[in-house]
Amino acid sequence: MTTMPAIDPYAVRDQAVHAWLMHATTHRYDARLTTWTHSVNAAGEPVWSAELAGADVELALPRFASTTRLPLRADSDVLPGLSVELEGRVAVWWRQGGVWVELWHADPLPPAVTPIGGLWRRTVEVLPKPGPNLFPTQTKETSR
Repeated sequence: MTTMPAIDPYAVRDQAVHAWLMHATTHRYDARLTTWTHSVNAAGEPVWSAELAGADVELALPRFASTTRLPLRADSDVLPGLSVELEGRVAVWWRQGGVWVELWHADPLPPAVTPIGGLWRRTVEVLPKPGPNLFPTQTKETSR
């Protein structure tokens, strides 16, 4: 059974296109939307998905997730959130008016992953903070 969305799925897709274009243009990212696909998830809800292409997708997508605020029209709406749950894919998902939207890019780098609280996250190498011990002073030897 297909769930009827609260608003037109094409209006949700158009708003996603507008939000992405505003984000990419404002921050001057080389990151563009490619072909959209439409499907229905297991719960019968419409899903729009578009892959991103361009040199800046790895920078642009997380920033989009953390800064974009779309209007919530229903209690079940969800703000954009970054997901790395699917191997080989980094995505931003949100739900608006009963319609799910996914913007994603392939994750070409084979990341080192560590399970944390049931979620897979990339392992990030932490470098030491600069401090007095990072660059020790050298003592001069005097020769007589």
